[in-house]
This record gives sequence, structure tokens and C-alpha cells, in this order.
Amino acid sequence: MTKTNKILTLFFFTMIICLTTYFICYFIAEKYFFDKFFYQKSISHGYVLSEENFNYATYGDRGKDLATLENPNQLKTEIFQDEFRIAIIGDSHVWGQGVKNNQRFAKLLHDKLNKIRSTRVFSYGKRGNNTLDYYNTYQNISNIVFANIYIIVPVTNDAILNKNNISHPFVTSCEKKFPKEKPLFFSENYPVNTIIDHSWINPINQCIVDSSLQSLPTSNAIYLIDKDYYRDNTQFNYYYQSLLKNNKTILSTSIGKFMDHYKKYFDDNVYKNFNLSPSDPHPNAIANQMYAEILFDEITTNPKWNFSNKPD
Repeated sequence: MTKTNKILTLFFFTMIICLTTYFICYFIAEKYFFDKFFYQKSISHGYVLSEENFNYATYGDRGKDLATLENPNQLKTEIFQDEFRIAIIGDSHVWGQGVKNNQRFAKLLHDKLNKIRSTRVFSYGKRGNNTLDYYNTYQNISNIVFANIYIIVPVTNDAILNKNNISHPFVTSCEKKFPKEKPLFFSENYPVNTIIDHSWINPINQCIVDSSLQSLPTSNAIYLIDKDYYRDNTQFNYYYQSLLKNNKTILSTSIGKFMDHYKKYFDDNVYKNFNLSPSDPHPNAIANQMYAEILFDEITTNPKWNFSNKPD
């Protein structure tokens, strides 16, 4: 072996060791020390490092649909023959906070469905959104996306209002119904769990949730809820009952208990098994994978969604 060959061999061997060490360290850091190395620090995991000059386009595929939504001049989407179209609406759970883009259930669902039929999945998961924001998003996209199915993901903080909601007609209408009350808005001065609980007993916030649900799609929509393993919140039952009252198709993640891949996670450590970390209770990669599989089974096996019937 020549001297040059020896040097090249040593170089490649060293590179392999370095890359292997890097991936091992990355895996250990992500799996066991997520809060220290990734939580609120990693753009690739969907975190926003600074609200100043924030741009959804920075996040590539994860933020492309939201980037378009914020630019009215780009709010056009080409209709392809034989294409099945799904629009997912939600908050940071749909955005995929804490997981990589290829681990988000929107991406996983897109990949699984495309193996059967040409499918496009639009993802409109915006951090901090509530039920009223879901309605606003639906209004903005309904005549552009022309989705075959809307997937909406309710979570426990959806009754809290944001400052941009203050002048919405639903808000002013509900304020007139309860003139002695004041709507509850998000505030950083109070613990999140306290605001969540109070928002569900506030009659104006309840009224806004009901008004939004009444105006959100029914016949061609799936409401994916993970109330079955969420932190105990008795007020969330109001949301669930409102969904039933408005005849929404509810798909519960409790289905995962009966799937071979996921039933082992529904034990005494259910929160830990599906949460990202002690600091971030958002759904982890396992939870996102389960969401995608539950939705995939529903869409491909329930004739209501007409997924298997391709147009002539």
C-alpha cells in the first residue's frame, strides 16, 4: 500500500469515527437531554428563537403553507386531476413543536396516503391558535384549497383568546350576550393552567368556542382529539360536549390503545410516553406517528371520506 493510500484510508476511517460519534452524541442528547440541548433552541425542531422578524419561510416545508397564508397574493393553489386534498388546521400540535419536520403527523400522513393515491396535505398549524383562529383559517382557505377533508385538532387551551381576536364579530356578539362579563385573553402574568381552567368557565369564551364550532366544517371534517391521555382538565369536557352537540366527527387517540405499536405506551406513564420532555408537554415523535396511523386508517377504511374512489 502506497503512502497516499495509507493517508486516504486513515482519513476516511477518521471521518467515519467522527460521524459515528456525532450521530451517537446527537441521539443521546435528543433522547435523554432534550431540555438542555434542544428545547427552545432548535429551529429544526420547530422552536422560534426570536419573535422579532419571524418568518415562516425560514422553516421550509414545515412553514410553507403558513407563509403562503400570510401573503394574500400567493393564496392560490393549482388543482391537479385525481388529487386528494387534506387541510390540517390547529395550533402548535399541528405545527409540530419539538419534533423534526419529517416526524410531524402531517408529513407522515402525506407520505402514507401518497403510496395509495396522489394526495396533498396542507398544514396550517400556528402556535397559540384557538378555536376562533381555526375558524378564521378555515375562512381564508376554504375557497382556495378545496379540501376533500379538513382535519382540525382541538386542544385544552382553545378557549383562550388572543389579542388579534378582540374585534372579531363572534367576540363582540358574545360580549353583548353577557354584558356583565369580560372575555379572557392570554396573559403571561398568570400560569397557563390557571388561564386554561378559567377560560372554560368564562361564558363569553364558551360562547365564542360554540360560535366557532358551529361555523367550522362538519360533513367533510375530522376532529382529532387527544383528551384521553391529556393532563386532567374537567373543563375540557365542555369542549368535547360542544363538538358532539355540533355533530362533529370526533376521532380520539384512545384508538391507539388497541394498536399493537402503541398499546404499550398507554400505561401509568402515559403522559411521559407521549410528551416531548418534562419542560415541553407537546406530542413527541411517537405521538405524532400514532396520530398519522389513526388518521390513515380512518381515511382509507371509512367509505365516508371517499378516498379509494378516484374520479374518472
